[in-house]
Amino acid sequence: MRKLMVSCALSAAMAMPAMAAVEVYSDSETQTSVKMYGVLLGYSGASGKTGVESTVGADYLQGLQVNSRLGFDTTIDKFFIRFELGAQEPGMINGNTTNAPGIRKFFGQYDLGSAGKISVGRDDSPTVEGGFNSDFLNQDTGSTGFGSVITGNRDMQVAYSNGGYKVALITD
Repeated sequence: MRKLMVSCALSAAMAMPAMAAVEVYSDSETQTSVKMYGVLLGYSGASGKTGVESTVGADYLQGLQVNSRLGFDTTIDKFFIRFELGAQEPGMINGNTTNAPGIRKFFGQYDLGSAGKISVGRDDSPTVEGGFNSDFLNQDTGSTGFGSVITGNRDMQVAYSNGGYKVALITD
């Protein structure tokens, strides 16, 4: 019965993990728009306790995944601004991780047309492993602790991108 409950909860959580961007403001005359988006991802399952050591409710885990987020994208002509809050994020100044919501991304970007884009702020760091930013649970810790490296770092940076390539000066 427990396996059935865990399977049903997992199926329900994966069926509706993302909310598409919703345009909350648009002005075609000034080429300005604001879109809101969010993703709430949860986890649930058994903690591995069996038999006598198990108590009612103590062997069941549930919560909000650390990469759940709510954000706003604002476009004003050739300027783009993204502000995104995450469920659990390291501080932007000291890097300490807390179990509290924090600023996940906050950057501005200017579109230079065919010459590329310049962005300044906190964003995903460019990496050669960009296709592996997430693990099988869709967390952006890149399977850390299971033989992999963290590829989903978000750092303060000045970046230039063009043609799918990105180069950045990032904080250490």
